[in-house]
Amino acid sequence: MIFKGIMIYFCLYFLTLIGLFACSLISGAIRYALRKDSKVIKNGFIIFLANFILDKNKGLFYRIISLLLRHSWEMPQTLLGNVFSQFKNIIWQTDRVDLFGGVCFSIKYNHNHNSGISLGNFININTYNQGKDDFEKEIISEPLFMHEYGHTIDSRLFGPLYLFVIGIPSLVSAIRAHQVENQPQGVSSHYFSWCERRANRNAREYFSKHFSVDWASSYKGYTIETFYRLVKNP
Repeated sequence: MIFKGIMIYFCLYFLTLIGLFACSLISGAIRYALRKDSKVIKNGFIIFLANFILDKNKGLFYRIISLLLRHSWEMPQTLLGNVFSQFKNIIWQTDRVDLFGGVCFSIKYNHNHNSGISLGNFININTYNQGKDDFEKEIISEPLFMHEYGHTIDSRLFGPLYLFVIGIPSLVSAIRAHQVENQPQGVSSHYFSWCERRANRNAREYFSKHFSVDWASSYKGYTIETFYRLVKNP
């Protein structure tokens, strides 16, 4: 009975992922009929494919384990990541979907502010920047992208606890965020919170190892760490 229940659960889970993909295809077909633009169809396909992509910077064993954990240990946030990413695509609020390091980035450009949310291996970002042709260069030149990637590392670590240990505290911190006194303009209290500093440390470790990114490098006239803290009081 337990095995049967697990099988039914997984069938419903994957049917949900397929259903979301189908909704993106329908929305994309409507957009194509109206605007001759296949972007929504393409985005929906990439979001669905992201459920099975792996990080080429990691070893084979790590990649296999991370794929298995994505749809078991990380299942709650993986499902929410699919729902949120496909929903934004369905309502035509996504400009670009791309894959990087085993993670799916869904991006809205030319927004009025920078913000991001990480659910499993799905990252949704609003940015006031414009896109670059080379997506890897875009990621390593914008700390927000690297920061959000750092959250995906904690998702693999915390599994089903991620939404409660990281997600909710991060959301509360973002809602209560304010400019920090005696700091450069744009330094938000949000990035002083422990869960955000964890993501920064994860990002610093990953991107310094694989892409030679230095957290002390110049950013907005200061350094990356000025805005994306590693410790609360450097």
